[in-house]
Amino acid sequence: MNYSSVAWLLALCLSLCGLAMAKGSRHPEIKVIKPTDNPLGQGVICEAQAPSVCHYASPNGDGTGTYADPASLQDALAPAAAGDVVYLLPGNYQTKVTIEGDVAIMNLNKYALRAMPLPTAADPLTIKGYPGGVARIQGDWSERCVIIDRRSHYRFANLVIENCLHEAIRLGIDIPGQDISFTNIEISQVRYFNNSGFLTVHSYQNVRIEDSVFHDYETTNGSNGNSFFLKFFQASDVLVEGNEFYGAGSGLYYKHGESVLGNGGYTRIYRNHFHDLSEGVAIKSNQNRTEIKGNLILNAAVVIHDEDGTQQPFTWDTEITHNTVVSGAIQLNQGSDVYIPGVQLGAFEAQVAKNILLNSDYSIWEYGPDSQFNAGVGLVSDHNCLFDEGQAQVVNYFGAAGSWGDLGAIYDFAQWQNLGFDLNSWLTDPQLGADYIPVVGSACERLGHAGFNCIWAGEHHPEWVFCQGFEL
Repeated sequence: MNYSSVAWLLALCLSLCGLAMAKGSRHPEIKVIKPTDNPLGQGVICEAQAPSVCHYASPNGDGTGTYADPASLQDALAPAAAGDVVYLLPGNYQTKVTIEGDVAIMNLNKYALRAMPLPTAADPLTIKGYPGGVARIQGDWSERCVIIDRRSHYRFANLVIENCLHEAIRLGIDIPGQDISFTNIEISQVRYFNNSGFLTVHSYQNVRIEDSVFHDYETTNGSNGNSFFLKFFQASDVLVEGNEFYGAGSGLYYKHGESVLGNGGYTRIYRNHFHDLSEGVAIKSNQNRTEIKGNLILNAAVVIHDEDGTQQPFTWDTEITHNTVVSGAIQLNQGSDVYIPGVQLGAFEAQVAKNILLNSDYSIWEYGPDSQFNAGVGLVSDHNCLFDEGQAQVVNYFGAAGSWGDLGAIYDFAQWQNLGFDLNSWLTDPQLGADYIPVVGSACERLGHAGFNCIWAGEHHPEWVFCQGFEL
């Protein structure tokens, strides 16, 4: 790298560091970074550290893989090893590659070449769009766009993916790996086909999906309502943070939980923005130890335990804290007692705390049996802010009645507290501003997603003294 390139990178770093310090008095809004044009600056960008190298691809490339002579996407990927960076130069990548029957535009299936040394946690392989434009992986609705299998320690960033069939990205088919991240990815216009997701993760460990945008199926699953942008099957230690979900479809669904009890780690769904979802579901989970924190959820539901799975005890230990839910719902569902004879399934040991629920439903085991009402479900619900502008706030707790049982009801708030729940909660208007953050002085100002953002800011940015109007 020449002197001008080093000087430019140093100037950019100082500029960004200065910007971060200038904003130190407040935490930024929940907003993802969408792919945008960035200034090229001077010289050729290469972020790999010697002896690792950079490889460059272009939509019509057939060269050696340098910036001046870029290769095709598949040819640029083939020699990339630990610590290398593969840059996709701006343009539309449409050429499909077939390897042992699998077809995709970016084909990293188990048979695709892997250069040595293989990536490690210390020296991952990075695949990203080159600054200065948009690298767009663009299908024709005939195949998946990206396949990843038998790969570990990969970083994907700054890409737009669209017009795919079934899935935009399939992570894990036969040989799952670990330590995969997706950052600043925009996916849209996927054509639904049989239990798909924009990004489907199967059996991978340590997966991070951050600062990305997912919106608008080209064709949804119709009345079945299972057109989810993210879908997980037996994945372990998943982080979904700082993303935006909107448009035709639903947010994310952890469909099949851990295959061995205790093997699924944690699923952490933090600081996302769900809005204008046509199917009305933000988060649906059948996984144990799911943490749902700091999310802004508009006109959509959080659903815990949607179907009976493969291993007991299924959806235990869900934590739903510091979320703002407006015109939506929190539903903790019952399962059956016949899937595993004699074992009652459902959402057990859930914690629901420090949330703001405005004009939103709150239901727990609506169709649960009397025997479980008497035994309890381990629910901890407290320190929430609940308010319904159109009617008195109610909570549905084993409330279906009729053939479902004689116990339980749809309780008003005083009755709900008499059952021992939400004794320290607020039944008051949270006074949300245009950004869905409570105004200063509101009884609920430290609750909801804004309160979690302040906690997050304190942990990640100790130099930030104030957050949302109060001191950290």
